[in-house]
Amino acid sequence: MAELGVAASVIAVIQLTSQIVLLLGQYGNKVKSARDDISRLHIQLHYVAEISKAAQQLLEEQNNERLKTSHKLHVHFRDIQARLQELEREFNRSGTQTAIGRIRYHAFTWPFKAGKIEKLTGDLERCTQAISTALQIDQANLLLQLDSNTSLLDQNIIIGNLQVAEGAGFDSHAEAHNPTCHPQTRVDILQKISQWSEDCRADPMLLLSGKAGTGKSTIARTAARSFATLGILAASFFFRRGEGDRGKALRLVTTITTQLVENQPALVPYVKDAVRMDPRITQKSIREQFNKLILDPLSKAHTIENQPSLIIVVDALDECNDEDDIKLLIELFCSPRTTRNLRLRFLTTSRLELPIRLGLNTVNGAYRDLTLDEVPSHVIKNDIKIFLEYEFKEIRNQFNASVTENRRLSASWPVPSDIHNIVDMADPLFIVAATVCRFLADRKTGSPQGKLNMILEHKTKSLGTKLEVTYLPILEQQLAGLSIHERYTTIEHVRSIVGSMILLANPLSTHALAALLDISQVIIDDRLDLLHSVLVIPMTPNSPVRLFHLSFRDFLLDSENQIHNPFLVDQKQVHQELATHCLRVMNDRLSKDSCELKWAGASRSGIDPDLIKERFPAELQYACLFWTYHLKEGCQYICDITLVHKFLLDHFLHWVEALSILGRISEGISCIETLLSLLETQGDARLKIFLTDSRHFLLAYASAINLAPLQVYFSALIFAPETSVVKNSFLREHPNWISILPDGADSGWSQYELTLDRHKDSVTSVNFSHDSNFILSGSKDRIVRIWSASSGELHRTLKGHGKPVRSVVFSHNSELVASASDDQTARIWSTATGELRRILQHSDVVLSAVFSHDSKLIVSASNDNLVRIWSADTGELQKVLEGHQDTVNSVAFSHNSELIASASDDKTIRIWSTSTGELQRILNGHNSLVTSVVFSHDSKIIASGSYDCTVRLWTADTGDLAFTLNGHKGAVTSVTLSRDSTFLTSASLDMSIRVWSTRTNELQQALHGHRRGVTSVSLSNESNRIASASDDKTVRIWSIDTFNIHQALEDQNGSGPQNNLSYEYGSLEPHKETFEIRTLNDTRKYDTEERHAGKTPHEPELVHPAAETSPPSTT
Repeated sequence: MAELGVAASVIAVIQLTSQIVLLLGQYGNKVKSARDDISRLHIQLHYVAEISKAAQQLLEEQNNERLKTSHKLHVHFRDIQARLQELEREFNRSGTQTAIGRIRYHAFTWPFKAGKIEKLTGDLERCTQAISTALQIDQANLLLQLDSNTSLLDQNIIIGNLQVAEGAGFDSHAEAHNPTCHPQTRVDILQKISQWSEDCRADPMLLLSGKAGTGKSTIARTAARSFATLGILAASFFFRRGEGDRGKALRLVTTITTQLVENQPALVPYVKDAVRMDPRITQKSIREQFNKLILDPLSKAHTIENQPSLIIVVDALDECNDEDDIKLLIELFCSPRTTRNLRLRFLTTSRLELPIRLGLNTVNGAYRDLTLDEVPSHVIKNDIKIFLEYEFKEIRNQFNASVTENRRLSASWPVPSDIHNIVDMADPLFIVAATVCRFLADRKTGSPQGKLNMILEHKTKSLGTKLEVTYLPILEQQLAGLSIHERYTTIEHVRSIVGSMILLANPLSTHALAALLDISQVIIDDRLDLLHSVLVIPMTPNSPVRLFHLSFRDFLLDSENQIHNPFLVDQKQVHQELATHCLRVMNDRLSKDSCELKWAGASRSGIDPDLIKERFPAELQYACLFWTYHLKEGCQYICDITLVHKFLLDHFLHWVEALSILGRISEGISCIETLLSLLETQGDARLKIFLTDSRHFLLAYASAINLAPLQVYFSALIFAPETSVVKNSFLREHPNWISILPDGADSGWSQYELTLDRHKDSVTSVNFSHDSNFILSGSKDRIVRIWSASSGELHRTLKGHGKPVRSVVFSHNSELVASASDDQTARIWSTATGELRRILQHSDVVLSAVFSHDSKLIVSASNDNLVRIWSADTGELQKVLEGHQDTVNSVAFSHNSELIASASDDKTIRIWSTSTGELQRILNGHNSLVTSVVFSHDSKIIASGSYDCTVRLWTADTGDLAFTLNGHKGAVTSVTLSRDSTFLTSASLDMSIRVWSTRTNELQQALHGHRRGVTSVSLSNESNRIASASDDKTVRIWSIDTFNIHQALEDQNGSGPQNNLSYEYGSLEPHKETFEIRTLNDTRKYDTEERHAGKTPHEPELVHPAAETSPPSTT
C-alpha cells in the first residue's frame, strides 16, 4: 500500500515543518546574526508546506485509486523528512530542541555553519520540484488542473508574501464608482498622454498637475483603462489620504510588484529569486525594494527589442502622507535606469504642493509636465458643457422613466441658460460639475428641477467659493422643514457622523461606524441618505463608505468658512471623540484568548480568518490599530490620562494579543512611542513608567507573541524581569499551574533595547539625528544606513563609497548626511531621498567630517595631516588648516561654529578659528594618539578620548586640563557629552561604553553587550538614549531611563553580565506533567502534576547536562 506510505510521509513532513517554523520564530528574536538564514529557511519551509498540502489534497481526491507515481512521491517525501529531521537533530545538539510544553532559558547560538542552510534549502527545493513533476504525470483527468496549480504556486506564494494596499488599483472595488472621461472630453490631454507612452525617447515620468478638483484622477483612470486595453499597463496605485495603506508609500512597491507579477507572468521567477536572495526585502527601504522587486526583474525578463513601453500609473502623489517619500518617489520615477532598455514609464498626477516641487527640483527636468491649470478656459468650459449635456440627458431620462407623464421633464430640460450658469460655476473644477450631477440624479433629495433651482439661487446669493456654492446646498438639504431645535440636533449629528468619516484613518462601513460611535445605524442611514452625491455609500452595510473627492473634506475642515458653513467640523474635537470611542470599544470587547485558542503554542497562522472577523469586527480592529493616532491628532497632550492609564492596566495584554491575531504586532511599539511623545509635556510619572516598561516588554517578546498570540500570557509574562511594571501589573494573568518561577531571572530589562545588525563588516561610526527619530551608521562594508531610532527598522541605504566608511553625521537640521571614507572622499547625501548631492575629494583617507551648527560648512579630517573647511552648499574648498604632525582622526565645531577642534595621532588636540583658519591653542596631555574630540553644547568644555585609555576634559577658553577619567581597559575610540554637560559617554576597544558624571568625575554606569570593540557612541538630543557601533558588525541602542545616571549601579571593576543567559520563547503548555528550566550549568525539571489542585510543585530534580546523552523527553 504505497499510497499509505506516501500519506504518512506527507503528514510527517507537514508536522515537522510547523514545529521547525515555531522554532525559527524563537531564534529570529535572539540570534539576529542568522536572520538571513532564518528568513531563507522560513520561505523554503513555506514552499514545502504548500506542496505537501497539494499532495495531500490530491491523495484524498483519488478515492483510493492507485497512483502511478506513488513510489516516486514516497522517495521524495522521505528525502524531505530526512532533511527536516536533520534540522531537528542539529537543534537538539545545540540544546534547543524540546517539546512545545518545555520551558527553559539558555544561551542561544545558531547551530549551522556558513553555507549549511543554503545547501539545505537547495536540497529541499530540488525535492519539491521533483514532487511537482511526479504529481503532474499522475492521472490524465487531473493533469491540467494540477499543472495549473503548480504553475500558479510560485505566483501565489509571491503574492501572499507581499503586503499590498487594498483598493489602490485603478480597477479595484474601491475605485469602481469613480468615473472616467466622456469620449468627447479631455481629448487633447489624453492624446498627449498616448503620444508620450508611445515615444521610446520620452522622459520616464509624465506629471499631470493641476489644482484640486480639476479632473486629474478621472484622466488617470481613463488612461489606465486605455493602457490596460492595449496590454501595456504594468500596474497602478491611486493614493488616497485617510485610507490606511493608500495614504502612504509603505506598500507602494509591493502593491506594484504584485500587479506586475499578475500582468507579466514572465517576471515570476525573477521576483521569486529576489525574495529568496533577500528574504527581508519588504522590510528594507523603498529604494531597495524598487530596484530589487521592480527594476531588476524587468531588466532580466526584457528580451523583446521592439516591445512597447510598460506604464505604471500613480495618481494623487501629493496625498502620500510622508513628504520625504514623495521626493524619493519622484527621484525613482525619473531615474534614467527606468528608460535604459526597460522602457518603463510613470504617469503621475498631483497637485503642485511644496514636497512635489522640491522633489521635481532634484531631478533636473527629467520629466514631462502637463498642467491642467494652463489649459485654455474655453477648452475647459467646452469639456464641462459636453459632460453636463450628457449627464443631464441621463438624469432626465431616468427621472422621466420613474414618474407619471404629468411630472416628466421636457425634452429641452434644462434650458441652455441653466447649463451655461452651471458651466460658469464649475469652471475650471470638474468635481463641481460632477457633484452637481450626482446631486440632481439622487431621487431621495427631490426633483432635478427643484434642486437645480436651489443651486442656481445659492450661486446668485452667495459670495463664497465654488466649493461652498457646490457643497453647502447639498448639506442644507438635511435641515429642510426643521424647527430650530431639530436643526441644532441634525447639525450635531452631521458633524459627528460625517466629521468622523472624513477623519478616520481607514474608511469604515456604516455598520462599523455605528458601533464605533455608539449611534443607531438608523440615524446614520438617515443622515447619509441625503449625501449620496458626495459620498460613495455601498448598498451593503458592511462595505466601507468613501469620499467621492477630497475637496468635500477640505470644505468641511476649512475654518475660514466658519461664518457661512454651519456644518464646519472641529478637527481636534472629532479626533478626541474618536479616541474616546476607540477606548470604549476596546474596554468593552477585549478579553483574554478572544479566539478560544486555549493552547499556549497555537500558531497565529492557524487561526481561521472567519473566526478572526467574528471575534474582531471592523470597529474593534479599527480601535486597536488607531486609538493612539486619534489621541495624537486630537491634541498636543493626552486629554484624559486617567482613561488611558486605566485601559492599559486592565487590557494591555489583551490589546497585545489582539494585535498579534491581526498580524499587526509591530504597530504596538509605534503606538507606545506615540503615547510617550504625548507625555513629554505632562507630568504623569506613573503612566510614563508603565509605557516605558511596556515598550521594553514589546521589544523583547514581540517575535514570540507574533508567532503564537497566547505567549503574551506565558513566555512573555513569566520571563519578564522581576521589576517589570507590566509583569507586576498583571500577576492575575500568570498561569495558575505554575507556582515556582525560574530563579536567576534578570532583575531588570536588558541594558540595550535594540540591536541593528544589517551591516556585513565592522560598524565604524554612529550618529543620532537632531530630532532623535533616526540613527545613522557607517561601516567597513562601504555602506551608510539610516534607521528608525524607535523600531530599529532600516529606513534608507546609501551606497556609493568604494572603500570602508569611517565617519557619518547628520546636519543639525537632519536634512543632510555627511560620510567620510577610505576612498579619499567625503560625500554629502540627502536624508530624504538618499540622493548623492556632492563629493568632496581629498588626497588621502578621510577619517572624519562634521557640519557646522547652521549646516553651511563642513570640516573634514584626513590621513594627510590636514584639516579642510568646505562649503556645504557648493562643495567648494574654503580653507586648509595645517599644523598637525600626523594623521587627523577627529574634528568638531563648537556650537556657535566659531571654533574647530581637531584630534590627531600626534597626541595633540588643536583649536582653530573657523573664520580665519588660525591656530588658537594646542592641548597637550594625552600619552598616545587622540581618537575623538567634541565640544560641549555651551562651547565651554572640550572632551577627548585616546589610545592611552583615558578620557580628558579641557577648558575651551584656556586650554587647561580640567580632569582625567580613568577606567577603560582598552583604547578610547569615541566620546560625547550630554546636552546639559552633566554627563559624558565614552566608547572603548575594551567592548564597553562608560557613562561618567562631569560633576563628580565618577563612573556612573558601564554598559556591556558588544562582543568586540566599541568604535563609536552617540547621544540622542534628549540625552536619554545612547547609540553605539562596534567591530561586532552591530549598532546597539541603549536607554538611559533604565538606570539612575547619578548613582553607580556597578563598580568600576565589574565586567557586566557574563552568563549570556536568555529565555527561550517556547510555548508553555498546561497539559504537560513537567516543564524544564535550563541554564548553562544545569537543567531543572519541575513537576506540575498537582497544579490544578493549587498545590506547590514537588522539589525540582536537578539534571546535569553532562549526564544527558540523549535529547530531553517530549512527554
